[in-house]
Amino acid sequence: MRLILLLFIMIAFVHVQAQFAPNYQEEIERISQMEQKGFQRRLNGDLANARTSASQNFDVKYYRCEWEVDSAVRYIKGVVNSAVTVSFPVPVAGGVTDSISIYG
Repeated sequence: MRLILLLFIMIAFVHVQAQFAPNYQEEIERISQMEQKGFQRRLNGDLANARTSASQNFDVKYYRCEWEVDSAVRYIKGVVNSAVTVSFPVPVAGGVTDSISIYG
């Protein structure tokens, strides 16, 4: 009886080991191809010259970066300021001042 039970357990174990494991590499490759095609469509489409799909009505003139670096503890602290020019597709309503502050 023990021999039959041992034989049955061994056959079941071999059967479980013979099943194929999922191939995650193919799934990763498929996702990578989809991402690449989506990015390529974005570059070739309406946003050919844009790096963001948020808006096309601004132009960054420069970034001013002020950094405090402490290499002893691998710490960087700083401030980044940008100068932008914004163009509005329609005229700005009356009563608005000539400057606009944008906080973000």
